[in-house]
Amino acid sequence: MKAILLKELKQRRWSLVAYCLAALGFLWLYISLFPYLQEQSQNYMKMFEAFPKAFMDAFGLEGDFFLNVQGYMASEMYTLIWPLLTIFLLLSHAGSAIAGEIETLTIGSLLAQPVSRARLYIVKYVSGVIRLVIFVTATVLTCMPIASIYHLAYQPSHFFTFSLLALLFGLVIYSFAFMLSAIFNEKSHVYFATGGVLFGMYVLNVISALKPALKNLKYASIFHYYNPGDALIRNHIDPLALLIFAGGSFLFFAVGLSLFNKRDISI
Repeated sequence: MKAILLKELKQRRWSLVAYCLAALGFLWLYISLFPYLQEQSQNYMKMFEAFPKAFMDAFGLEGDFFLNVQGYMASEMYTLIWPLLTIFLLLSHAGSAIAGEIETLTIGSLLAQPVSRARLYIVKYVSGVIRLVIFVTATVLTCMPIASIYHLAYQPSHFFTFSLLALLFGLVIYSFAFMLSAIFNEKSHVYFATGGVLFGMYVLNVISALKPALKNLKYASIFHYYNPGDALIRNHIDPLALLIFAGGSFLFFAVGLSLFNKRDISI
């Protein structure tokens, strides 16, 4: 099992490095601009005050995001860019882990090893979780040393709180995609199915904020429970979000494991 895990991590190490470097590039850019933007904050705030509150809520913009670097990063980096990078990273791993092996006919050599299907599934799943932990550490906690370079004040506890939220948000998406990888025979099907579901959920979240009559639709979207502003500005995570992310991750993992154990795979 250890050999398979190390092989999984080694095979996909450069894609992880690329995603981390891309995210770090955005982090550095945004943080380096913050001192200048904060000087012009009054002008920007007047502009944002003209926007309807529903618009601000729909796109995760906080009214006081220029007050400190946490609020600024919550609105600029962690509301859209970071989730997109995370989703692409996790989908690429989940799609290739099982469906990709079936598609390229390499699953036979793995199943021929003296390792049960359950263990193989768990090892491949864990390799993705390790990548997620590394990515969250590299793209969230590194905000603090970068902010220190520019002599910006920050509250470490807020970044650790958001790290937990980010980890669980990524985990539930990864678990869902990994479950689909155990069902489909082609990784492209995993990408399209997961991407379609996530896009639909994002649209629901935006529509629910813009249309008061449809406000209850937000509860059907995981993006409603992913609130970087709440974590980074107020150092708070909704307990319901923790329950949904953790519970959903476990459910998708268990269902995927059961289906992978039972399905017939032609080698």
